[in-house]
This record gives sequence, C-alpha cells and structure tokens, in this order.
Amino acid sequence: MSAHGGRLSGRTFTDKSAFSPPNQAFVAMSDIRSTSFWTDLLKKILRIILKNAGLGGSRRRSRNQHVVPHPDGGWAVKGESNDRYTAVFEYQDEAIERARQIAINYGADVIIHRRDGSIRDRRSYRKGTR
Repeated sequence: MSAHGGRLSGRTFTDKSAFSPPNQAFVAMSDIRSTSFWTDLLKKILRIILKNAGLGGSRRRSRNQHVVPHPDGGWAVKGESNDRYTAVFEYQDEAIERARQIAINYGADVIIHRRDGSIRDRRSYRKGTR
C-alpha cells in the first residue's frame, strides 16, 4: 500500500470487501459528525460511570446473605447467587450473626430459612434503613 495510492492489495479503499472477511456483510461505522454518535457515546460513558459508582440500577449484583440448612448438618451462610457457602456453623443463631455482619458491610438483607428451605424471616441492613 502506498502512502498516496489509496489502494490496499490491489483494491481501492471504497471497495468494502477489502476491509471485511469474505462472505460477511459490511457494517457501516457511525459517522463521528452525527448527533446520534455523540449521544450514544455519552450514554455508554454514563452507564460505565454509574456502574462503577454502584448506581447501575437493576443490573447491580445482589449481596443478600441467606442462612440455609447445610446438607451435612448445621447451618450455612451463602451469598445470593453464589455456588459455594461463605461459612458453616453448628447453630442457626451463629450463622445469622455472621450473615448480619456481612449484610451490614454490603448494605444488604439477611434471609433466614427454615430446615425445609422456606423463608422464615428477612432482615434489612441497607444503608439508611437501620
């Protein structure tokens, strides 16, 4: 490709197939001069800022802590959507206390389950509700 030739491998720059793999449709890029380009870019930047500030809305990961019966006996603390247990205790009140500490740290809820798995209580430790 020459600096002034405007050609790439024998094709002109206007030949869209020179820039895309064979058998794939050409996708036009947004025009930087258009209002929609800047609007979309601003939306993306704001979404990233809000997400990093913990204000991402419904996509925010829940930090709720569940006190559940452990399969080997005793009681376990398990973060919502986690695959593994955070901690295992012999008594439910010990598990509740540990879940409470974690929930206070994250500003989350503690959901306490019965042996059969049903929910018996929910305690909120969200910031501003204590």
